[in-house]
This record gives sequence, C-alpha cells and structure tokens, in this order.
Amino acid sequence: MVWGALTNASGAMQAMDGAMGSISQNIANVNTTGYKRLDTQFKTVLSESHSSPTNTNNSAGKSTATTGTDIFGVTAVNRYAITQQGLLTPTSNWTDLGINGRGFFIVSQPDANGKPQTGLSVTDERNIQYTRAGGFTTYGDSTATSSSATADKTYFKTAGGQFLMGWMADSEGRIAGVSTSAVSQIPAAGTTASSGAPQTLVPIYTTPGQKINGAVTTTIQPVVNIPADASTTPPNQTFTQDAWVNDLSGNPLPLTVNWQRSNGNTWSLSYSLPASANATITPSTISNVTLTTDSSGNVTAVPASQSVGISFGGVAAPSKTIYLGSNPPSGGQAIMSPTVNETPLALTVFDNNYDSRTVPVFFEKQANGQWNVRVHSGKDFTLTAIGPNSSGDSVPVTFNGAGGIQSPSSINFSIKWNTTGSSNATTSPGSNTITIDTSKMTQYVGAKAGKIDIKSLDQDGYTSGVMDSASFNTKGELIAHFSNGRTRTLAMVPVATFTAADQLNAASGTVFQRTANAGTLSIAEIAKQGGGNQIAASAVEASNVDLADEFTRMIVTQKAYSMNATVFKTADEMTTVARDLYK
Repeated sequence: MVWGALTNASGAMQAMDGAMGSISQNIANVNTTGYKRLDTQFKTVLSESHSSPTNTNNSAGKSTATTGTDIFGVTAVNRYAITQQGLLTPTSNWTDLGINGRGFFIVSQPDANGKPQTGLSVTDERNIQYTRAGGFTTYGDSTATSSSATADKTYFKTAGGQFLMGWMADSEGRIAGVSTSAVSQIPAAGTTASSGAPQTLVPIYTTPGQKINGAVTTTIQPVVNIPADASTTPPNQTFTQDAWVNDLSGNPLPLTVNWQRSNGNTWSLSYSLPASANATITPSTISNVTLTTDSSGNVTAVPASQSVGISFGGVAAPSKTIYLGSNPPSGGQAIMSPTVNETPLALTVFDNNYDSRTVPVFFEKQANGQWNVRVHSGKDFTLTAIGPNSSGDSVPVTFNGAGGIQSPSSINFSIKWNTTGSSNATTSPGSNTITIDTSKMTQYVGAKAGKIDIKSLDQDGYTSGVMDSASFNTKGELIAHFSNGRTRTLAMVPVATFTAADQLNAASGTVFQRTANAGTLSIAEIAKQGGGNQIAASAVEASNVDLADEFTRMIVTQKAYSMNATVFKTADEMTTVARDLYK
C-alpha cells in the first residue's frame, strides 16, 4: 500500500506538472489571435492491484474466490477549447477576418518552396488545415514570371505561413458550381459528397492593378420631374429683329429679319425693308438655318454670315453682309439668334471607346401635359434617328392628369460621334443607339421653378478602370474596387464546420487538423452554415483565455502539487521505517 502511495503521489505530481505547463502556455498566448485555450483535465487510472485467495465458507475442501484491493492514481488529459469563441476585436487591416459564429477558415500548407499549392481537395488531410486565426497578411509572388500561373497575384497568409483557401470567380464575378443553398458534407471516412459546394479549393488572391473594360451606354432611366410650370412654346415660333442698311442717298433704313422655326433648331430667315424704300432683296428668304446649342440650351454656333443683295428702284446698292451671332467683325452688324423655351436635361453617355460624353435632351412644353423631347445635333455628334412617332428631331411625350407618364414608355435615338474621345484619339467612337426609359418621369410643379428636378440618372455604361483596392464583405466575398467606381467579386471564402470540432487535432494552438472523431466535415459559404453566422471584416478573434481563471487554476495546481509532494515524502519516510525494522 505504501508503494501505491508513492506511485500515486508521483503520478499526481507529473499530472500537476502538465497542468502547470498548460496554464503557462495559455497565459503566454493570451494575446495570440485565434488561440484556443488548452485545458488539462484529470482521469483516474489503475496504479496498483492487490489480490489473495480466501475460503468462501471457512470449510476445508471448498472452492475459493479472489479478493483484493485496487489502488487508483491520476493522469493528465489535455484538450483544447476549440469551439469556445473569443471576442471579435476591430482592426485597421482590411485583410483581417473573423468568424462570428461556428466554423473555421480553410488554409493550406505551402509547397517546398514556400509557394501556394493549387487544386487541393479538402480531403487532403496532410495539406489542408483549419483555423479561426484570421490575422491574414498579403503575400506577393515576386519571383513569378509573367507567363506563370501566379504572376502578379497577391495571396493571403496566416501568421504561421498557411494560405487562405476558397473559390475564385470568373471574369464576370461568378463562382462556378457554388449554389446559394449548397453545403458539401464529407463523412469522417473521407467519402466525397454526391452534391454540394465544390470541394476543390485554391489559395485565393487579388491582382492589384488589373484592368476592367468599360461598357457602352445602351439604356438610361432618368428619375426626374419635368416642371409643370414651364413656359409654353408656340408650335411655329417666330423671332423678329432689325438690322440697318443705307439707301442710295446714305439714309439709314431698318432691315427686318424674321426667324421662322420649322423644326427643333432648324429655322428659316426672311428679310424685308419698308415699302416706301421701293427695294428688292435677293435672296429674300433663306431656309434650313441650323443652330447649335450646348447642354444648357444656349446657342453656341450659327452660320457665320448671310450676304443679301439690295436694289433701290432697280439700281443695285452694295451687297449687305448680315452676321448671325454676337461677335461680328469690326464694323459688321450682328443679328442675334433666336431663343426657345426648352428645358435641358444633360445625359451622360459612354461611347464605344468608353469615354464619357454629354448628350443634352431638351423638353419643350407644347401644352399642359404635352411636351416635345428633342435631341439636337451638335459639334460632338449628329442625330441620325429618334423615335417613336418622331417629327424631325423630336418625340411627343404625354403625361396623365396624375402627373405620371402616359406615353411613350421609352424613347430611342441614335447618334454618330463627330469627334474622338479623350482615351484614344486614333480610334473612331462610331455610333451609339440609346433607349431612354421614361417610366420614372413625372410632371409636377416642383421645388425648382421651371427647371427639371433630377433624382437620379441611372445608365448602364461606364469607363474603363483599374483595380485600386479590395475588401471582404460579411458573406466572405473578396470584392475588387476599380477606379471607375465599379466592383466585382474576385473570390469567396468558405467556412468549414464539424460535427464534433473539439475532437480536431491541434497542429498548434491556432491551427487544427481533421480527425475521424471530429465527424462529418461541412463546407459552404458562411450564410449557409446556419445560425446567422457572418464574416467580420477588419476584425480578428482574440484568444479565449481568461487570465482570472488561469491564475485560479495555477493556485489550485500549485497546492495540489505541494500536497502530493507531502504524500510522497511521508510514504518515503514510512518505507524507511519499515526497512529499519530488519536491522
């Protein structure tokens, strides 16, 4: 029995020694990202057994049974508190990730050269590991050549050197084979599931500086209010003003210039002098004078000049040059161009070179609820077609009594670009055909008297761009942000869960390997793992070590060690006494 006391005390001291090692490891890793506390538990073990035969009924010749005493000691059993989540702590690093809920990031070991391995299956238990330590840093394959598969790629590595695994998207941001409801379940034996999310993973990466093509504008949806209080334009507007000419005697006479609008920005000019002048003007009428306007409706260009011949009583006078515009040469006489009550709406259009252009669309009120919508040819483009029900360069638009659009549901127009864009002066931008969706247009008396109130101008074109940053969202998607304001999914980070995650084998305090006792492995995007779990971007999971608990355990462990040492010492003294009896 004394020998059992020595054995038990010695074993207990060894167990307490192991427990103290666990406590010191936990305290040392209190600030280690994703570290899981190591708990030392104690299990009773048989350390000594004594047995002897005895007579069962104190009668000679009868059978005997064995009786005795078993002495039980203790041994230490270590277990990581893997499923106990630590606090999520915000960081300033966009590559830091935390899991709010169940699951693990899937990571892989590098190859012999420290490079990422591709095409690994989650059943590859030698290379695939699992962690909740999401303090990732970027790793650029600086030694790769331009022809290699990993050229110009930036990967994500753990502090231990493992690469973050996931599914890469295609050039359109789609991830092949990943269903929004798919969960790939792999039994403990490693059998591949018959359906679910793809089980072949790759180290995910970004490609800083990658370019994204632009898109040509084909559809625009203006969410705008057309002012019901805008001024009405007569169907055939006229504009009259006078210039001055001299008769044969040098007397000044008023030359009346009449502008008669034929359609849109196309006008006819006619000239006349007082009847008393007995004058003849040649030509007296000029047709198809086209004015050029800017996006605000202001006339920016007119035919430079018009020369008219005048005779008085059959005697020709010197011809007269009339300058149409506000900047005649010195001594010349200007005739100002007419104005129209048009309300402009400037639309942004991306041409075939993906350059941003401005195409003004003009709303001209004909009557209450009735408008003409025009696209005027200008310096940058020429209108080649417009519809439906067009007349020249305009389409009639009607609003109902409630202020909503009545007809048409859309306006289509085509333009041919007269100038090249800024991106490539040697390439012609060609033509654009654009549909204006009118369904979100209204006509009320708005807050901006006589002006269009713009809520939004949604269109499907955009210029080319270069990737300038990236981020993760709560679904685990890696999103690229481009200089043109566009975004695109580059990859998705799946999450792995286990039936009994506490049974994983610890490769370290933060990285774990699959075991048969861990049960079925499930892989899916985090939203499909249940429980409302999310990826926390720019955050890491702190260790789940509680210092107060560790110091309490340390005191108890120290006391137990000391008491067992006392038992060992006392038993040793007892054996010494027994030994001395034979002297």
